[in-house]
Amino acid sequence: MSDVEVISRLNRILCEGKPAVLCTIVEKRGSGPRGEGAKMLVHPDGSTFGTIGGGGMERRLVEEALEAIRDGRPRTIAFTMGVESKEGAVDIDSKCGVKVKVFLDVMKPDLRRAPPPR
Repeated sequence: MSDVEVISRLNRILCEGKPAVLCTIVEKRGSGPRGEGAKMLVHPDGSTFGTIGGGGMERRLVEEALEAIRDGRPRTIAFTMGVESKEGAVDIDSKCGVKVKVFLDVMKPDLRRAPPPR
């Protein structure tokens, strides 16, 4: 999934009047499947578009993203996978050997503006 495809999908969701969460890897230390800048969308129904690496980290991100939609506030979450966990990080059972920080940006539609013509 390219960034353009993820942003295009985000635009469609917002034009439908729905919120979404754009999850972006903002820091990565160690070996993992995706690098800094990788993006994934979480829809209000918990479905996703794109990937930031899969597995337990994405499952946990969906939970956090749905909570972020409910309270309307962005957040950053740190994960450790297969390395010593640091305080405040979510430990994911994995052999990757990586520390990752993900920014969850709550995107809300501007209901005052009409959606663009299709």
